[in-house]
Amino acid sequence: MSMQVLKFGGVVAVLLAASPAYAIDVCGLASRAEAAAVVGQPVAAAIPAGPQQDEDSPGRLSYCTYRAAKAGLIISVVEFSSAAEARKQATVHLVEAHSDGAKVVEEKGVGERTFWALSAQGASYTFLKGARVVAVAAGGVGQPAQRKDALRALASAVAKKL
Repeated sequence: MSMQVLKFGGVVAVLLAASPAYAIDVCGLASRAEAAAVVGQPVAAAIPAGPQQDEDSPGRLSYCTYRAAKAGLIISVVEFSSAAEARKQATVHLVEAHSDGAKVVEEKGVGERTFWALSAQGASYTFLKGARVVAVAAGGVGQPAQRKDALRALASAVAKKL
């Protein structure tokens, strides 16, 4: 399996290669206003990427970058060929390996598995839902730990749309 890693404000959004159930409009999962509520600044743009074919697998990944002046938010969605494959991939070790030294804790409540990652520069929620692994990551100016409730609320809202 191939992986792409997008470093953003000290938090790394892990973008795994995957097989899609269907292409998804990741920027449609959260508005610029919702992203601004998490980062504490107006979001000037939401920039989509993907779906992209992975070089080493039949998978696809899509993500959206919400850019503010000194902060930003990334939502990535990885679609696997099956829920079983997604469950196999969604581990605390995966999140730790690609979170730029962040402390990772497994929590309950957003998806079938939910991981909270926190570093000095950023924070993220990564969750499993069906055949998808989704990450909602914020980085930049401000205290990442203070964004936890807002990130969790946004991750929950995203999960409900999938």
